[in-house]
Amino acid sequence: MKTKVKKAQEKLFAKASARVEKLTKKKEVKKAPSTLFGVQIRHNPKAHELSIALAMGGVHTDITTSDLILRILKGMEEMGGKFDIDTACNIKIQVLDEYDALAQQFSEQKPNNDK
Repeated sequence: MKTKVKKAQEKLFAKASARVEKLTKKKEVKKAPSTLFGVQIRHNPKAHELSIALAMGGVHTDITTSDLILRILKGMEEMGGKFDIDTACNIKIQVLDEYDALAQQFSEQKPNNDK
């Protein structure tokens, strides 16, 4: 009985994996939109990928938050037990400043694109 269940699970996993692969290939072919969201995607594609993966698991984030997660995890790996609240706050400020700058640049360029 367990083998039938296991085979069914493996079959479902294979189908889901094939579907995810197909969707991922389509995403790579498409160009990021000419919106602030597209600018954020181009700024950090890995954060966009993490955002999509988290959404698949039911955790919905924006690209800024996903970028923050990636950088904090990287900092934790690099610093080990020396990672502290000050480091986390500095990383958060850096990420927020970067994405605020992207939004500012986008809003300044947008009227020029309408001409």
